[in-house]
Amino acid sequence: MHADGTALVAFRGTQPDEIRDIATSLQANQVDWPESGGRVHAGFARAARALLPAVREWLDAGEGASRRALIFCGHSLGGALATLIATVMPPNLIVTLGGPRVGNTAFVAALADVEMLRLVNGCDIVTQLPPAFSLYAHAGPTCYISCDGQPMHNPDVGFIESDRAKGRASYVVDHAWKRGAVLLRDLADHAPINYARAYF
Repeated sequence: MHADGTALVAFRGTQPDEIRDIATSLQANQVDWPESGGRVHAGFARAARALLPAVREWLDAGEGASRRALIFCGHSLGGALATLIATVMPPNLIVTLGGPRVGNTAFVAALADVEMLRLVNGCDIVTQLPPAFSLYAHAGPTCYISCDGQPMHNPDVGFIESDRAKGRASYVVDHAWKRGAVLLRDLADHAPINYARAYF
């Protein structure tokens, strides 16, 4: 809790060595989300429902109860959880970094009145999953971080695709061949540190 009364609830992302996190992300069939309407990713829904009691308890007691504003944030899986829980306990702001698509357009419509900052770093593969053609949609406008590290508000799809193509090509030349480097920019761009570089 900040001195100005802002409460921040941060949801952690997928831990690569946690089989439960990976299993959660792989359960991409859609299920009903009666909490707000629409259909959502089954694994994310199960994880969000498991967290809801703890989040509600914190917000209703102690420091959380005296808040003046509420922010939900998360990276990757954490962004999906923040998005889902926001439909049950609406915050003043949702901030996601490298978040996947969570539900269909009916689910996204339930978040229309919630302010959202959805950060997408260059080629980050997780932000492109599950694919849009599988009846999934993103919630909130895109704050795209170009492959050279420049934040931009809601650029068009053509620009993003062109920037990603250039970014992948330059990554192969500059980084992929180095010892210890991640082979694909699509994976490297998902790291939280590569989001931070645009702002710090």
